[in-house]
Amino acid sequence: TAQPTMALHAGRSSSIATATAPGEANPRDRGSLQQSVMALHAGNSRSEHQSVFSVSPLSNPFLLVATAAAVGVHVAALYLRPTQFVLRVEPLDLATWVRILGLSVTILIAMEIDKAVRRSRRH
Repeated sequence: TAQPTMALHAGRSSSIATATAPGEANPRDRGSLQQSVMALHAGNSRSEHQSVFSVSPLSNPFLLVATAAAVGVHVAALYLRPTQFVLRVEPLDLATWVRILGLSVTILIAMEIDKAVRRSRRH
C-alpha cells in the first residue's frame, strides 16, 4: 500500500516547520477557521430552541456589530502589512476562504440538528 506523503509548511519567520497530511488544514489557516466557527456559533447561540434561520440577525444588534467588528479586525490583520509582520500571518487565497467557510458551516448543521432534537423532545 502507498504511504501518504507529507507536505512541509514553514512560516516565513519561524524556524519550526510543521507537517500536514494531504487534505489536512494548514496550521496557519486554523486561526481563521476558529474565528469563522466562533462567529457563526455566536449567531446560532441566540436561541436554544429556535432555528438560526427563524431569528432575525437584528434581534441582537450588539452581537451583530460585535461579530462584524471581530471578523473585520481578523480580516484586516491578515491583509495589512504591519499586522502580518507582528502577528506572523499571511493573507489567505480565495480557495482557502471557501474551504474555511465550508468547514465553518458544520457548526450550524450540528447545532440545527441539536435544536431539532430538543424541539421534538419538548412536544
